[in-house]
Amino acid sequence: MNISKKSNNSIFKKLMASVSLIVLGFLLINSIFTYAYFGKVLKEENLKKDYQVLRESSQYLATMFQEVTTVAQNMLFDDQIQQFCLLNSPTYFDIQSIASVLTRYTSIRHVIHSVYLKTERVGVWNIFPFDSSIEVALNSLDKHDFYGYSDLVTLKYGVNEQQIISYRSNIHDINNPNEIIGDLYINIDVAQLNNFIDSWKQDDLELSLIGKKRVLIPSVSNINEDMASLCQWEDLYQKDSIELNEGTILSSSISNTPYQLITYRSNKLLQTKALPLIPFFVLTITLLISLIFIVLYQRIEILIHPIKQLSYAMNDFAHGNMHACVAINSNDEMQLLGNTFNEMVQNIDALMQKSIEDEKMKKKIKFDMMISKIHPHFIYNTLNSIIVMARKEGNQDVIEMTRALIMILQDSMSIHDDLLFDTIAKEKSVIQAYVTIQNYRYKNKIQLIFDIDKTIEHIKIAKNVLQPIVENAIFHGIVPKDGIGIITVSIRIEGNYCWIKVSDNGVGMNKELVKSLMQGSQALKQSKVNKDSVHSIALINVLERLEFLYGQSLQFNVDSVLNEGTTFSIGFDLGKDNKHEA
Repeated sequence: MNISKKSNNSIFKKLMASVSLIVLGFLLINSIFTYAYFGKVLKEENLKKDYQVLRESSQYLATMFQEVTTVAQNMLFDDQIQQFCLLNSPTYFDIQSIASVLTRYTSIRHVIHSVYLKTERVGVWNIFPFDSSIEVALNSLDKHDFYGYSDLVTLKYGVNEQQIISYRSNIHDINNPNEIIGDLYINIDVAQLNNFIDSWKQDDLELSLIGKKRVLIPSVSNINEDMASLCQWEDLYQKDSIELNEGTILSSSISNTPYQLITYRSNKLLQTKALPLIPFFVLTITLLISLIFIVLYQRIEILIHPIKQLSYAMNDFAHGNMHACVAINSNDEMQLLGNTFNEMVQNIDALMQKSIEDEKMKKKIKFDMMISKIHPHFIYNTLNSIIVMARKEGNQDVIEMTRALIMILQDSMSIHDDLLFDTIAKEKSVIQAYVTIQNYRYKNKIQLIFDIDKTIEHIKIAKNVLQPIVENAIFHGIVPKDGIGIITVSIRIEGNYCWIKVSDNGVGMNKELVKSLMQGSQALKQSKVNKDSVHSIALINVLERLEFLYGQSLQFNVDSVLNEGTTFSIGFDLGKDNKHEA
């Protein structure tokens, strides 16, 4: 079974032949760089799309502002407005009439809030013709001598407060074009303008309208304003896009106005938009990788097959298969490992078999020693009873006791012929014989009751286990009690499980002894309660035998109440091989 160490087909050479897998690593690295490149391209494409949407929105706004400009141009040449501007002292009715004219021009345009007409002699606001609130609001704009569209103005009238931007135009005399006879202010409602912007934009696109110095209409989350604060304000007017660390600001001018429409697009959002294209990219890479794996599969399979064989065999061995073996004919180090593994399994199996036989012998010797401890103490008690009865003249009683003793001795002696189990019927007769002897001694003080179905009396259980428990009930429970004592032996079979209960109505047991019994034979040996009593020795032997014969399936419980009685409960599996059945 020795394999040459100079084998040409060594496992090392086979592993070297699989270096082609490096190609796979190279492909993965290349894929990462390719993905990064396409990610950048996709980001730029999404920015272009977003800028196109922004541009379309700015065109809509430009159209709206153009309509306002057109309305203003029409009003500049209106005959009634021209005549009113030339009046030296306009009356109350003149003012009311011109206010109606102004309202007529703007009533169907929701974005226009109001119109203010100012001449050298009077100012008329079409909403409240005699209210000067609009003049107060516009005074700050007049100081800068602005024309066209203004910055943001806060208009306060009564309890109302309104944000507006104004379009200002001079009114020239039609007959004398060089003469300015008044100023016309068309005030745009910023709230209505914001509603229009919201109706145009996409769900994930937040828009902001800005002027030369400040924000006119902010975005919902203020993200545009926060990002705009990180760059120069002039750049928003000079550049279509501004790159920031975490995203890009897009800016589009609104024709014939001093306003810009801006939006901020985060890199994270742009990457999210690119996600639908990732499956296609992943699919392409997956197909390429699959092709490589198909090419390398056969080579890899040949390489790892011996390793798999050895792994499966080792797993079987770890799960208790002592006959596991592996057949590897690869003519390399793996074959040497396989042969070594087979030899190791055979050696371990031989050692375990020898160990099992040794353990069985030790347990058999220990069991015989345990059984031998039982004989002296109950023979001692029985002979004492015979001596007491011999002093009397009742010869028939002596005969009955002697017969019962002979039956018990015969049953006890049969254990030494390796008969470790006996039928329930046989164990029942032993208990009856033992109680018969004790009733002669204690003047029929003991009443024995069996609760056992006759259909199960043929089943075999551990031999000589019930008698010591009944003996314990007599000497520790019933003898110290005044009056008749009752012992009940109950046996039930549930499936392949046997349940035994031995109950008495004696004086009960102290808690320390009950606790020791519940903890098993070792704890009972170490207990100081009745340590040297022959009856305690019997209980220890019973527990040791039950633990030896039934192992993990054994259930043992003791319930005892002082002055009321004690119940021993025993449960165990009868065994799958039916070795306990008759």
